[in-house]
Amino acid sequence: MTYFNTTQETGKTLKAYRGKAKTQDNQILIYIKTCTDATELVKTFRDKEDYTTTSSTLWKFLFDKEIPITSIRRSVSNLVKDGRLIYTGTYRMGMFGRREREFKLAKK
Repeated sequence: MTYFNTTQETGKTLKAYRGKAKTQDNQILIYIKTCTDATELVKTFRDKEDYTTTSSTLWKFLFDKEIPITSIRRSVSNLVKDGRLIYTGTYRMGMFGRREREFKLAKK
């Protein structure tokens, strides 16, 4: 999991930011694996491997809007690059009136 050090942090600060990025990545994986978002589950009873979501859904339900959505998008991009998530090729309308990519767990 990667933290992009665009502000040239060093030492303890950099270590803390990298730790937070890794934690966010892990929280996203756990959320998608367990499909804990009751609102999404009420809409459909898909199998876990077919459960799809978007960055703004994670931002709203998992992180309760407490972190920047760009951090969620960073985590998702990293998890896709690592082969742990995949983009589905479909989109949903996001919270800012723009389409967002859907993603899901990658098959093992």
